[in-house]
Amino acid sequence: MKKLSFISAGLLVALVIFMSSCAKNDNLVTGTVYKDNQPVQGADVHLVDPKTDEDVMSTTTDANGQYTFYPVDDGTYYVDAYSGIYSGSSENFTVKGKDNKEINIYLKVLGKKQIKR
Repeated sequence: MKKLSFISAGLLVALVIFMSSCAKNDNLVTGTVYKDNQPVQGADVHLVDPKTDEDVMSTTTDANGQYTFYPVDDGTYYVDAYSGIYSGSSENFTVKGKDNKEINIYLKVLGKKQIKR
């Protein structure tokens, strides 16, 4: 009977660890990219780690200028967007658990000092 209790306890611990590891990838980051207050189709959008300035994920906006990043690990990020000679960035934001963040980006003409990549 004790052996069965140890096995049950072990399975319960494994299940808790598994469930907690699944939750950390359940964040959603969405938004719309605008230029002159109009949605921009085909803009390159990047989810960036501010500690390293490395892309974590990237995508392209749809016909309505919208983008989605999912699943996103818990952490702090910012969003960069580019279209032709236009770019824009968000402020840093944090997601944790099952956050749904809407981050809209407003593009402006690139200047020499604004080019990051």
